[in-house]
Amino acid sequence: MSNARPVNINSIEEFLAHSLALKCETEDRLQELADCLEEHNNLKVAHIFRELQKLAAQNVSHIEQLAEGMELPSIPIWEFQWYCSHSPESACIDNAHYQMNTLQALDLAKFNSRRTHRFLMLVIEEISIEEVQESAQLLLSHEEIFISRIGQWMEDIGDDDTPMCTDLD
Repeated sequence: MSNARPVNINSIEEFLAHSLALKCETEDRLQELADCLEEHNNLKVAHIFRELQKLAAQNVSHIEQLAEGMELPSIPIWEFQWYCSHSPESACIDNAHYQMNTLQALDLAKFNSRRTHRFLMLVIEEISIEEVQESAQLLLSHEEIFISRIGQWMEDIGDDDTPMCTDLD
């Protein structure tokens, strides 16, 4: 993690605002991918993205519960404390293709979840505020469950998945 920018978060509210923005973006991107793949008649992969979207929505709800009663700051996009230049899950659309197969979709989701995992690890390593530490640890455990579930889906599919969807245009 040596090439990562330092994370500078000064309160539990600021951390939860970051976490909420990250998971809301994840949910939105998964929905966009599912919509796009449905439009291109790649229904099997669209279904995977819909299932992942449901899991992301659960994470959003969980963060909202953690933030209940708090006033979260509105953080301009350029002030987010990601360890990379963009949100950890922004690669979700950038690396997708309308002909991708299920295994490729899950691999992309796993890659993005690992980037979120890395963000949470950096918060735990660099931020000494007890409430932030506890919340980051809790969210990290949720992310590990998410990654594990994706890994299980990948195992269930095995090496052989449907070939890339054929472009009929």
